[in-house]
Amino acid sequence: MRNRAELEATKKSFAMRNAETLPLTPEITQRAMSIMENLALSHGLGIGDALIAGTALIHGVPLLTGNVKHFTAIDGLQIERFDATAGVAPP
Repeated sequence: MRNRAELEATKKSFAMRNAETLPLTPEITQRAMSIMENLALSHGLGIGDALIAGTALIHGVPLLTGNVKHFTAIDGLQIERFDATAGVAPP
């Protein structure tokens, strides 16, 4: 978050979606490592983004992000664009 307004918009979006916290599991960690092996060098994907993507893939949920570019190379990942100043935009 760049400021309090973005933080509040994000929290509001999570509440509207009834978002839940998902635990990190060995299966998610393995998927994240696989993603990193394929994309870290070619796309600069970091471990945080790989864990987020792995979680979305394992749970079969869309990934909500303000930085779509980080995730577009990941096969099978459903991405939804998030703009903290405007809320969720259609994918």
